Amino acid sequence: MDSRALKPEQRATAKESELNVQGVLADTIRQAAPDRPCNPELLAAHCLAAFQDWYVKRWKYRSSRIDVDEFAASVVAVVRNGLS
Repeated sequence: MDSRALKPEQRATAKESELNVQGVLADTIRQAAPDRPCNPELLAAHCLAAFQDWYVKRWKYRSSRIDVDEFAASVVAVVRNGLS
């Protein structure tokens, strides 16, 4: 979520949390495909952005009749494509 309105120490905590989640995703990608010529940090950042879009703008997907399983399959397809 948007952290601009938070106090500086809360902003720092939010940033640290996001970077931690992105790191976990990047490590998972790195372990899943150690020999692939991709940038795990960048691919993880794209995944995180997609997850945040789903969370913040659920209305957009609801109006397009995209359910959580379809959305998740799409994110997995993007990751697989990024690993190839």
